[in-house]
Amino acid sequence: MTISQIIIIMILASVIAALPLGLVNLSVMNISYKKGLHSAMKVAGGAAIIEIFFVLAAIFAGKLINKAVQNSTWVQWIFIAIPVFTGLFFLWKKNRYKTTSNQNNNHFLHGLLLNIISVQVLLFWIFAYTLINNAFPFQENINAGVLSAILIAVWLTKIVVLWVYAKLSHIILRKFNFITSCINQVIGLILIFTGILQYFKF
Repeated sequence: MTISQIIIIMILASVIAALPLGLVNLSVMNISYKKGLHSAMKVAGGAAIIEIFFVLAAIFAGKLINKAVQNSTWVQWIFIAIPVFTGLFFLWKKNRYKTTSNQNNNHFLHGLLLNIISVQVLLFWIFAYTLINNAFPFQENINAGVLSAILIAVWLTKIVVLWVYAKLSHIILRKFNFITSCINQVIGLILIFTGILQYFKF
């Protein structure tokens, strides 16, 4: 495969990973709506950095992580517990938002933490990279240049998708005003559902 073909495939995988509504997407929309695009893009930048580490983990340790998940019950429970307990936290947080919304948060760090918590994204990248590499074997041809091109493409794709969500936040959240008033509950329920879904996958 050529470098351009590899990059295009990884961009498509990145779009698939970034598009579904989840913790990061909803948080970016919420922050963009309440604090502006600049703050939202700081969150997106932090989340995109973690996306790079997820891709690196999938490329260089995907088989080990996948084996650990398949063979170790406690590892499976970690991947289930993180979204479930984070979801419960967001449900509990619903009455505390007004007291914390005006604080000067570190939005970049917030984005880092949000995507770290989204462990299902790591599992997606392991699955996607394994599938891609089995269909179009190219890992042996990865050098520093190819790897850098892949990571830049993934980072930019994540940023662009989240920028689109941030730009659409006013349209979407005004149209569905109830989401704005209960954004934490929505995020919490999505995370809990993700954890339950992960349980049945295991």
